[in-house]
Amino acid sequence: MRDLAKPLRTLLYVPGNKEDWILKAPKYGSDALILDLEDSVPPSEKSLAREMVSRLVPVLAQQNVTVFIRVNDLSTGLTEEDISYSVVDGLYGITLPMVKAADDIKSLDTLLEAEERRKGIPVGTVLIDPGLETASAIRSAYDIGASSNRVAHMGASGGRGGDVARRRGLLFAGQREQEQGIGNIETMKQKGYTKAYQTVSDYLKEFDRAAWAIEATDPDYGYVTDEKVEEYADRLRSGMRDKWR
Repeated sequence: MRDLAKPLRTLLYVPGNKEDWILKAPKYGSDALILDLEDSVPPSEKSLAREMVSRLVPVLAQQNVTVFIRVNDLSTGLTEEDISYSVVDGLYGITLPMVKAADDIKSLDTLLEAEERRKGIPVGTVLIDPGLETASAIRSAYDIGASSNRVAHMGASGGRGGDVARRRGLLFAGQREQEQGIGNIETMKQKGYTKAYQTVSDYLKEFDRAAWAIEATDPDYGYVTDEKVEEYADRLRSGMRDKWR
């Protein structure tokens, strides 16, 4: 499975409901295309997009184009139907967004195997690209990566203003807010912003400290999530109120 992986540097997202965009995309020279069934496709066009990518993946594969399909995340209830259309000859991999834990990858692996068997495609042909879009997922990256031999590529959104930052309510010095006179960390705090860190790595270090503290003080607390860290902060770390308000 992993031995099928290609070295990929650039990947171009293309909405799965835009046939002309999909057919034109190879000319831009990215190492792979990601045909999107998730955020870029409105709910009313999900069915159209599924049919379209299912039909066009073999066409692109005949041009030696490496193709992923980004399906909807498991919590939406749409993933299984996405997979039923996506697994076709020529598909390189599935990008699964909003991965929370290794169990998500195991569930996707099961869906892929069933679909490969149903369509006579060798089991293990389709690879998995997990999307790590929460701090807890990034912290569990090793377990997620090791959860299936299909995992050959993996990406995390650690950029300023990215999913991790937005979902945690973080602001970063140097963003647009700085132009408004609130780029300084202390100024951000004084203005009442939720949390302020110089870099994403500063935040992840803080998250990691809190997560390990949960496990050390309460080993039966269960899987560490962003919400549990917040609860822990409120419950046990009153001395950090200024930073975590």
